[in-house]
Amino acid sequence: MHHKLEELLDQYLKTTGLGAEPGAPLFPAALGKTGKLSRRPLVRTDAADMLKRRLKQAGLPAHYSPHSFRATDITNFPENDGTLEAAQRIAGHAGSRTTKLYDRRTVTSRNSLPSADFRSTTSPSEMGAALRPRNSAPIATAAPTDQRQLASG
Repeated sequence: MHHKLEELLDQYLKTTGLGAEPGAPLFPAALGKTGKLSRRPLVRTDAADMLKRRLKQAGLPAHYSPHSFRATDITNFPENDGTLEAAQRIAGHAGSRTTKLYDRRTVTSRNSLPSADFRSTTSPSEMGAALRPRNSAPIATAAPTDQRQLASG
């Protein structure tokens, strides 16, 4: 595990109190709009609904899904000196053919997030701030990590 990820997870577990509950899910669902966490695991539809709410709050198009981030990451990774082979390993794909299906460098898809031009004007922390609920603070901030380090870490 990359050391920055380990630091962020440790801080998340401490901040949420989940570190003291080894049997609790790593990503629990919220208790309605209370701002508190339940002990029910966050499921795929919870994550999609949460993303839709954040997109709406940020004034971004609602057609993105959690899966859009996967396609965007696989597209951006080679654009930032990563290899498609390393992206395949990180994505957990058995073959390069599947990884190539996610690579949007030659295909414009309404489901992949804006690439290099968007990233040059909006930092990851600004994007995170736009998608975070208005009344919450970030769990952690970390310096951007070179994607080649992630591939080798």
